[in-house]
Amino acid sequence: MLYYAGDADEIKAFQLTGTYPPLSTEPVMMTTRRWVGAHSPSISANGTTDGILWVMSGGLLAFNATDLGQELYASTMVPARDTLPKVAHFATQTIANGKVYIATQTTLSVYGLLPDASEKAISRRGLRRRLGEVRAGQR
Repeated sequence: MLYYAGDADEIKAFQLTGTYPPLSTEPVMMTTRRWVGAHSPSISANGTTDGILWVMSGGLLAFNATDLGQELYASTMVPARDTLPKVAHFATQTIANGKVYIATQTTLSVYGLLPDASEKAISRRGLRRRLGEVRAGQR
């Protein structure tokens, strides 16, 4: 799959065909609403299973990578805990070691599993939270 997030458009997935043309001309799936200011999407997975598509659009969003109609998480779900500060220009999310890292204008925001969430829960419910921030200039 190739995922694409255009400005003021649905996030779309195109199938790689292995023939010519190498990409489907119509999306095979898309989100159910348009996103303004969507950044480049990123994928996390457990090997070849439990794929999650991450994208920033007014906050951090997560979708089931095999069903973009299924939103797993939005940082606006629990604003007091998860609100994403204003992001740095041209920033995108980076995923490593089970966490999502985002450079904001003044901090590095880190999202990860809730303490009581299992790996099974994260793939089904998207239970994530902001773990902390590192201010610019801190180590």
